[in-house]
Amino acid sequence: MTISLQNTIINSILATLANITVAKGYQTNIDTIMRGIRDLQDMQGKMPGIALWKERNNRVDDYQTGSQSILVLHVWGFVKVDARNNDYDALDKFAADVEAVLTNATYNSYRNDTFIRDTVFFEGGADNNHGIFDMVVDVRYFYDMGDI
Repeated sequence: MTISLQNTIINSILATLANITVAKGYQTNIDTIMRGIRDLQDMQGKMPGIALWKERNNRVDDYQTGSQSILVLHVWGFVKVDARNNDYDALDKFAADVEAVLTNATYNSYRNDTFIRDTVFFEGGADNNHGIFDMVVDVRYFYDMGDI
């Protein structure tokens, strides 16, 4: 069974994100990576963790035999923080690591077509021991009609 080009790209991005380890020069040792929309229950005992999900596919240009599209992905990062002491360094470092690995040509085979558009943070409060970020990532690609 063949998989779609979009799933090929997503699987590559998941493999890219798996390179976030201190041993490879990053500030974070990632514990888990999941595909799909996940929440804190999914991440309990598995932080720092990532949930990667596909929001949409934007068609940019149509050609007679194919199309250029933008695959819009969300990288949700979940990490423990010390909100009572206003310490969100782990959250900031984790987001920085995700950005760094996505822009690293050694790890991301789609590096030249990957664009980080926006990152939104949830820092939590005194009753929360976690922080979350949502990084919106565009991956541009070409495909033949009927092969999305």
